[in-house]
Amino acid sequence: MVELNMNKQLNDKNIRIRKKGNSYEARMTIDLSKIYGFEVTKRISKTALTEEKAKKLLKLKEQEELIYAAEQVKNNNINNKLEYEKLDQVISKVGQDFSLKAFLNNMLQEKKLQSEINLHSRRRKISPKTVTSYLGTANKQVIPVWGDLDIRTITTEQMQQHFDTLDYSEKYLKDIRLILKMTFQKAIDLGVIKENPATKIYIGNRKYSKGVEIEHLDKERQAVWLDLFEQDGRQWAYLFEGILLSGGRPEEVCAFSWNYIDFEKDIIHIRKAYKDTIVYDNNLKKKYHKRILGDLKTSQSVRDIPLHPRLKKLLLKIKMERITECKKLGKKFDENGFIFLNENGEPFVSEMLTNKMPKFIKKYNLEHMTVYRA
Repeated sequence: MVELNMNKQLNDKNIRIRKKGNSYEARMTIDLSKIYGFEVTKRISKTALTEEKAKKLLKLKEQEELIYAAEQVKNNNINNKLEYEKLDQVISKVGQDFSLKAFLNNMLQEKKLQSEINLHSRRRKISPKTVTSYLGTANKQVIPVWGDLDIRTITTEQMQQHFDTLDYSEKYLKDIRLILKMTFQKAIDLGVIKENPATKIYIGNRKYSKGVEIEHLDKERQAVWLDLFEQDGRQWAYLFEGILLSGGRPEEVCAFSWNYIDFEKDIIHIRKAYKDTIVYDNNLKKKYHKRILGDLKTSQSVRDIPLHPRLKKLLLKIKMERITECKKLGKKFDENGFIFLNENGEPFVSEMLTNKMPKFIKKYNLEHMTVYRA
């Protein structure tokens, strides 16, 4: 089991500083036995121009080492280091409870931690929104059905029978299966079971059971939608136009700022996403919402795309209006500012658009379309 107790390590008194030429070297020894249950210590160091910078870099390095060590345990890469007699203690941390829910909660705790730790590398980083998605699927589709059952006795056949009765999209069924697979994998990591029965669940091709998702608008219908967006004139309508003409995900277009638009070369630089995230406490209970300018969904999502001529015209119109407004208020126009702003002068989040699209469709008697693009 991977149990990270960061508070035991992130302590300035464990850090030693020494002068090294024109720089400062921060050093410390990590005692992994207090965290992972095996006897390993490791010395790490970082050098910077100031003591504070060296300490900061060292703490980031320490977090990376802790995560790496945790994965080594998980993958059984540390032979003869793990004290197998402590396995019972590890299992006791889920209360000698072999219910699926106990292992599911343990898995979600680890995912929550992964979303909160800042790493130089994003290889092991996951999005807070991903954690929220996992939690929602678990609470709605997994815990009510399988939560109280002994994880050692659940079979592929049982789960397959249940999946065959579900009338959901193929994507949603795969999301449910993923939660089950990760939960059973946690039980495998702890030595409770040997095989993962969820990997053999068959889903097949499914269609959405509700509504019709329009993935493409022909040129004639697209022109109608674009005319109505501009006729409406509200910022969120302009944002819809930005989504349609750029092909970007809603959270990517919400993050558009002026410095991401190259009007001379007609290029849009997709670099960030503006998201509404949920912050959870240690018991995975919702504390509050937080809006952040965060990383894109994947590293491959970082890209440059052509600036559509019609979108260029719209953005230049918005920019001139924004510059004029700033002059009236005696403010300097901010080239780093967000493009699409709500009534409070703040950027939109994709969740705000979900309720606006149906109202827009109803007002102008349009066909169904969703603003979400996976």
